[in-house]
Amino acid sequence: MSLADRSIGSELSEVEKALIFDEKFANTGFVQYDTKNGEYFFLHPSPFLKTLENEIYHVSGSPPPPEHSFVETSVVDEQTVILDNFGDKWIRVKEIDTWKLFDPSPLAAKRKTLDFVEIVDFFTYPYKGEAESVQEIAGCSSLFAFSSPPCENSHGGINSAILARDFQWNLFNKPLQMVPPELRRATSNYYYYISKIEKDIKKDTGEINVAVLHPKKLQSDIPIVILDESRKKISKDFQEQLEIESKVITAHLLDALLLQPHSTKKIEMMMLDEIYRMREECYSVALTPYNQNLNAVPKLASAYSRLQSNP
Repeated sequence: MSLADRSIGSELSEVEKALIFDEKFANTGFVQYDTKNGEYFFLHPSPFLKTLENEIYHVSGSPPPPEHSFVETSVVDEQTVILDNFGDKWIRVKEIDTWKLFDPSPLAAKRKTLDFVEIVDFFTYPYKGEAESVQEIAGCSSLFAFSSPPCENSHGGINSAILARDFQWNLFNKPLQMVPPELRRATSNYYYYISKIEKDIKKDTGEINVAVLHPKKLQSDIPIVILDESRKKISKDFQEQLEIESKVITAHLLDALLLQPHSTKKIEMMMLDEIYRMREECYSVALTPYNQNLNAVPKLASAYSRLQSNP
């Protein structure tokens, strides 16, 4: 589902709903410059949704707000400017005198439509197999999907080696259709490359999530091991329900990506134990070796915090 096609409230993130519908957040939003120097700029409900308001903001005599940040502005005047000779094209220009940075995290953390356990359960739906193993696959897939902000001098995002057969790769990829197509483009600040083909990603900024089937060079933060699982038969009615649920989870993801979590030692120790356990498990069953990033703990802890909508 394209982000531009969202039309109902459950498909919007909490941040988007608040900035669109709550008067308390009037003239607050995500900055996109219309002029190179930032003198004129738009305020969008989020990085993922353009404003529907026919308006633009103008600032003079003081520095403009930084592009691609959330800000709250103070409007001192506004006027309607006619853009053609017939009066059919117009725009409202809002003059501001001050602005301040706005933190959307408290709004993003309010999302309670789904518990994080329900999100993990969503990722189990394609698999038929032993319950504990399926749950582990789903948990790792969820961490990959929810990404990580940049930390400790590395770009954000999660790298994942998928250790599976071709038909099982298709099972892994099925729930990840909840990642919108806009986030599968290298130009996105939150980029997902999910492919059987390993390639060099020519991108140095933002969050870069890479999932590759049996990679040769990729340094993996988390392996996703699919050994004995097969495809679960799904009824037409259940498939329709999954499509609805997928859109709600996408909205949850959009909120989560705005969180910049602070890690805790408890979560980091839990993640480190799991990394070593999974690594030993992979080698004990003679799976194709993969390159494990043993410094992935902060990123995985951040992804886990995002999954729980907890900063």
